Amino acid sequence: MTANNTTLGVLCAAALALAGCGSPNADDVFRDGAAAFDTGDYATARKKFAKCAKLKPESEIAAYNLGMANFKLKNYRAAANAFERADSLSKDGGVESLESLAQSFRQMGKPDEALAAYGRAEAKANRKASILAGVAQCYMDKGQFGFAEKNLLEILRGDEEGYKNPVALFNLGVLYTKPAYSDHAKAGLYYYEFLRWHRANAEFANETARAAQALALLHRATLNDEDLNLQILSKLAEAEKFARNPVRRISLGEEAWKLNPANQNTMKIYARHTEELGEQHAARAAEMREILALVQQY
Repeated sequence: MTANNTTLGVLCAAALALAGCGSPNADDVFRDGAAAFDTGDYATARKKFAKCAKLKPESEIAAYNLGMANFKLKNYRAAANAFERADSLSKDGGVESLESLAQSFRQMGKPDEALAAYGRAEAKANRKASILAGVAQCYMDKGQFGFAEKNLLEILRGDEEGYKNPVALFNLGVLYTKPAYSDHAKAGLYYYEFLRWHRANAEFANETARAAQALALLHRATLNDEDLNLQILSKLAEAEKFARNPVRRISLGEEAWKLNPANQNTMKIYARHTEELGEQHAARAAEMREILALVQQY
């Protein structure tokens, strides 16, 4: 997570492996640091990783994990220095240190420096999803929402699993709630898609709660939008004319729902219509009902 709690974090997890600290003494120190990090004792972890980095000054992994401990302690300048050192020691072309360096700059309120670090990462791993997401976050920090949107949408159009990318889905939801870039339909759809694919992932528990709350707020914010609600009712009325053609009815129901994906009444109707298509569609209907129940907690 980021410090201002507005976007899904893309900072790499600590690489707590013992490779890289050659001597037995250094290995022991690193192991102690890893154990401390795992229990959340980041101050001890920092001391241990700093000692390991002195014992093995050419160890990329010691420098990297020193950066991670400093990052956890919100010592972002020290973290940036360690990540810069780790990147200088890298021999495999990895970009984790540069991505973490960029996130350190973001936490310091330096989006331009973060973009420069991401630019260096892109030179090593062009169009990597996590890099695109980080770049988008920087543009959001700068209020350049069009550039952010471009990068996030590129992630979703990436590989065959790109459309499920949690960072892109969540941050597009955030993006389309920004006052200068507000689009309730798009915001609702991306928050919904985030919940569809990632609500059961404990790693995203915080973001799941925030996405559900955002959908609830969007629902309440659009209750009195007469023009929008008239469009939805008109589409639902048209759908009801096709009681004997469930495929056509569900198609129109989906069109009604997508006019405002946060609308809880439309979600109920769409779920019911989906169930009527038969057992093979029951899972999709149950999925929508589960998300609806989650949203209604807020």
